[in-house]
Amino acid sequence: MPAKAGRAIVQGLWMLIPVLSLSFLAFVPAAQTYWRARTVGWLLTAASLALISATTIVLTAADFDGSVLGTPAILGAAGGVAAAAAGRKIVFDRRKPQVDPAVKRVLEDRERRRQARRIVERDPAMALELGIGLADQRTPLFGRWPDRPEQCHGCGHRAYSGVAAGGRRDVRRRA
Repeated sequence: MPAKAGRAIVQGLWMLIPVLSLSFLAFVPAAQTYWRARTVGWLLTAASLALISATTIVLTAADFDGSVLGTPAILGAAGGVAAAAAGRKIVFDRRKPQVDPAVKRVLEDRERRRQARRIVERDPAMALELGIGLADQRTPLFGRWPDRPEQCHGCGHRAYSGVAAGGRRDVRRRA
């Protein structure tokens, strides 16, 4: 059986959990969708379907007749299948989650600093040509590293933060 057909069967059975369990597990697809999406709407949906499932279980255990038991069972099955159909793409999505751009930028900055440190350690001549780790002409106290430029001391010129030559951490305060 091809992988696509297998996934389709699994997804179809997952969507039928509320019906196949006679509404006892009507909340499961909505709860799993909430676990992935973490939104208030899915939380409320899962909670309401759990309440309907609990009502169905209590009425079944109390041995009520079919007319009283039928309403929550039908509501649970219909609501569970509807929630499963709406949440199927969220639960079975195979794409990688998006990385926050701010986090991505910080990670890229760290990698660039690591590369600059390696260049300083392995090839000081290249580091000298690139101006890595050397004091900037306008700011003789602070090393220049491939980092995002910042305002220095509030005087208007640009300086670079990072680790100074020799491995010391740049101690100036950011303006």
